[in-house]
Amino acid sequence: MQKQAKLIHTLYSDAVKADKALDRDIEKIKQAKFTAEEQLHALRDTQRLTLAEITGAQAQGKSLKAKLNQLDEELLRQQRILYSMEFAVAQMETKVDRAQGERSEDEKRVLLAQREALQRTLNELTVQHKTVETQVKRVHE
Repeated sequence: MQKQAKLIHTLYSDAVKADKALDRDIEKIKQAKFTAEEQLHALRDTQRLTLAEITGAQAQGKSLKAKLNQLDEELLRQQRILYSMEFAVAQMETKVDRAQGERSEDEKRVLLAQREALQRTLNELTVQHKTVETQVKRVHE
């Protein structure tokens, strides 16, 4: 019986040790679970903040893109106005030059050719006129 009591006592001691070991393991697991939950909570907070930053950045990107498009349209409008003004100035300069008697190279060539043709005609008519005058003088003599 003593053997049985000793065996029971040993079994009981082993059971108590196992129970304490299990309690320690359970406590470690609870602590690990708590730490993991805290980390998960922190990661979820970080995720929410990151998503909010992404959403804000996307909205800002859309806003900047719209502003860029608006500025591009304004630039095109101003370029059209500038082109129109430069064209009008060039036309006015041409009119002023023409009023001052200046002509383009093509116009100068045409006018020079006309002048030469008229000069030839004048020379021919002058020769004819002299011939007629000479004939008239002979007739009067």
